[in-house]
Amino acid sequence: MKNKGLGLIQILLVIALSAVIALAATRYYSEVKITQKATALWQQAVTITNAVSQCVSSFKPGQTTTTSSMTDYCQSFSNLKKAGYLTVAAQTNPWEGSNGLGVSQQSDSTVIKVWIGADLVPSNICDKLNMKAQEIYTVTQNGTTYTGLTNMNSTKCAFNLYITQ
Repeated sequence: MKNKGLGLIQILLVIALSAVIALAATRYYSEVKITQKATALWQQAVTITNAVSQCVSSFKPGQTTTTSSMTDYCQSFSNLKKAGYLTVAAQTNPWEGSNGLGVSQQSDSTVIKVWIGADLVPSNICDKLNMKAQEIYTVTQNGTTYTGLTNMNSTKCAFNLYITQ
């Protein structure tokens, strides 16, 4: 008598193989999503830093604004948008947390520190962003090296990007 159907072992093998493929695909998809979010956050940081750089270079007390402090004016998302330096929504990061922005002038008046704090970013992503910040946004001026440092606590990833005026 010929058996024309699938046996129990064959069906279990197909189910097990399908489960392994589904697990692998899910893990891959998860990694892709995290990488996309990290790339998007880095692009936000670069966009914000470029906007601050434009703001700093064109700031003229009394002409640009009634604020006499360049750092106060250039660290406001709304001022950067109003002046046309920032055209994208940069206050919310890809992890649905808020972004913070700080701008300060270093002791050498030509070096500007742009501080970006992003809520809800996983620590391993924060570490990767820190390495990128150190590679790209490190400035040496008059013998002093300014480099990005990440401060990570349970809720915020913060990194410093240094630019010259």
